[in-house]
This record gives sequence, C-alpha cells and structure tokens, in this order.
Amino acid sequence: MDFTPRYINPLTDFGFKKIFGDEEIMADFLNDLFEPATPIVKLTFLDKEMVPESKYERGVIYDMRCMLASGEEILVEMQNRGQDYFTDRINFYMARAISSQGARGNEEWKFTLHPVYGVFFMNFHLRDKEPRDIRHVALEDTETHERFSDKLQFWLIELPRYRKMQESECRTHKDYWLYILTHLETMETAVPFKADKPIFHKLENMADMAVLTSEERKHYNISLDSFRTNLAVMDHERNEGRKEGREEGRKEGREEGRKEGREEGRKEGRAEGRKEGRAEGRKEGRAEGHAEGRAEGRAEGRAEGRAEGRAEGRAEGRAEERSSIAKSLIATGVGIQLVAQCTGLSLEEVMGLMAKEQ
Repeated sequence: MDFTPRYINPLTDFGFKKIFGDEEIMADFLNDLFEPATPIVKLTFLDKEMVPESKYERGVIYDMRCMLASGEEILVEMQNRGQDYFTDRINFYMARAISSQGARGNEEWKFTLHPVYGVFFMNFHLRDKEPRDIRHVALEDTETHERFSDKLQFWLIELPRYRKMQESECRTHKDYWLYILTHLETMETAVPFKADKPIFHKLENMADMAVLTSEERKHYNISLDSFRTNLAVMDHERNEGRKEGREEGRKEGREEGRKEGREEGRKEGRAEGRKEGRAEGRKEGRAEGHAEGRAEGRAEGRAEGRAEGRAEGRAEGRAEERSSIAKSLIATGVGIQLVAQCTGLSLEEVMGLMAKEQ
C-alpha cells in the first residue's frame, strides 16, 4: 500500500529544526512543558555553539539554544540514537552551560547565576530507568524533597514511551504535542487540536510538504534518509547483540547442562553401583562402567533436550522481538514498508500489528 506523506517527519533533523526553530512555536511548546508561573512571551535564539573557555577545549554544539527575556537559557536537543553515556552527556552539557556564566575578569561577580534548562527529545529508550514519557529532573533534598536550587533543571522526553494512538486519548496540552510529534508524518488529514491550540495552525502550515521549496525538499530528503538509516542501524545492532547473546547462552547452557548431567548421573550411578556391588561384588567393574555409560547418556540427552527447548524459546522470543520493534517503529511514524524491511516481517504482518495498535 503506497502512502505519500502530507507532512514532514518532525523527528528528522530538518523537520525538528524547521518546526521548533520558529520562536512562536518554541515559546508555546515550552509554556506547555514548563508550566511557568509567568508565561513565556518572548525568546531569542542564540548561536548553537557554546564557545570553550580556552583554545585547548572543544566547544559544545546544541540543536537549539535560546534565552528568555528574564535571562534563563534553554538548551534543546533531538537524539534519534541511544548512547552508552547519555545521562553523563546531559550532565556535561548542562554543567558547561552553567559554568560559562562565570564573568571572567570581573572581580565583582559573586556566582550569581541565571537558570539553565535542558530539553532532550529521545527517540529511544533510556536504560535502567523507570518507564516514563516525560521525566523532569531537578536538584532537591533527598530526604525532604525540598527544591535545593532552581538554577539547573532538565526534561527528558522519551518518545517511544508515548502510547496514545487516538486523538480522543489525549487530555493535556503535553499530550497534544507528543501526539503530533509521534504521528505527524502519517497524518492524512488536518493537524488536530487546533481549536484548543491555535499555534497548531502555524505548525500545520510549516510542516506541509506542499509548501516546501525545492531546496528545502532536497535537504529534507537527505535528513529523512539519515533518520531512516539510523533506525535501520539501531535495529541491526540490536539483532547482532541478540545473536551474540544467543551464542553465548548456548555455550553456557551446554556447559551447565553437562555439569548438571554429570552430577546427576554420578549420583544415580553410585546408588545403583552400590546396590549392585553389594549383590554381586564380582560384577563391580562392569556395574561402574554401566553406570558411567548411563551417566554420559543422560548428560547428552539432557543437553540435547535443553538445547531444543532453548531453540524453541529463542525462536518465539525472536518473533516477539520483531513484533515489539515493529510496534515501536509504527509508534514513531515509520512507514509500513520500512518497518517490514527493518524487522523482517511481511507487509501483512506489519499491517496486522498496526491494526491491533489502533
């Protein structure tokens, strides 16, 4: 089934910067995310690169960097690939933004700071953390949970955790934003929620493929190819990891099976050998050999049985993994053919999963 997207994919580098690079759209989104006591009415985009303090240090480049009229600095990033030290990377970026406020050469500066906020969109699962679509992190007392400082806060938006598949499921403005971000590319009708959020009229127009210039369309296609390649590479890496894990598991399982089988065989063999030895001492040697043979046979039988059981379990696990990956890709708005290509499922199977998710 062919499908021609009506809107750009907002998770691509081009799509994300085109939509959120608009001051009005960015301010409206931040108001819904931060829920500040005083709404944001004006912000200014800054140079995306933070200049290092010395020529020996590397600068830090953000997808977007802006400042409010009151002095708060906001760092915004979209990450489509997971990283081993992603949380450490966030800490480094935020610390650099804070430390850069030091007034070098100003003896009157007494460590007064403007707040720095980070907004990190993640198109992957954050490891070893409780599942949550939006995570707000701030400095607080661990016993009283009293806010220790409001100068450093960040929001982690884990897009694959967002599971609302129907417009009717959305209740809050945050829901509206996440729904549009995760479904925009596959929408065939007008962008929803415009009655409650007039800013979505502007977002709809900016995301419309029909209004892109030829140059913008060229850059968008390059960005889209990169986005899809990243998804395919991540899927390949996951499959390779599972393959290596299965091989290691088989090896460990065989070793454990042999050890267990030998122990069980020896125990049974000793019992039988003692009984037979007491009854017929002259046959002791033959009985021991018989027992060892049975032990080896049992060990091999158990190893084969375990291997077969594991093979069946892994086959079922691979099928479930492919379905799970396909559901995640569907949730991010990836096209049916690409989902089928990345997971190895047939188009009919992908369409069946999509129907179940709906």
